[in-house]
Amino acid sequence: HSRSVNEKGEKIYSLWDAYVSCDLISYPSLYEGWGNQLLEACFAKKPILIFEYSIYISDIASKGLQVASLGSKYSKDKDGLAQVEKETIEKAAKECLVYITDKKQVEKDTEVNFDICK
Repeated sequence: HSRSVNEKGEKIYSLWDAYVSCDLISYPSLYEGWGNQLLEACFAKKPILIFEYSIYISDIASKGLQVASLGSKYSKDKDGLAQVEKETIEKAAKECLVYITDKKQVEKDTEVNFDICK
């Protein structure tokens, strides 16, 4: 924990403070490596919403992490922004609602993820 205060006496929060305070960690990257943030989410025992980018599919998915998924397919709109199909977003939203409303499911899934990543 690296919280401190600045010269004005104002609190400075660390990234870890954000992990501790959140209900869920979203990981919507289209391109990533192994992903320190993914490991940090597992270590913080927080549920994860993830876009299944290529390295996740090839190197991580088979490990059995419990995640809400935005799938692995996307298109780009006229402005070059990534778009995921509506049905996929609705399914992911339902999975996230479970994480927000079911503490036992959160504990179960985050413990699985923690054990995989430690």
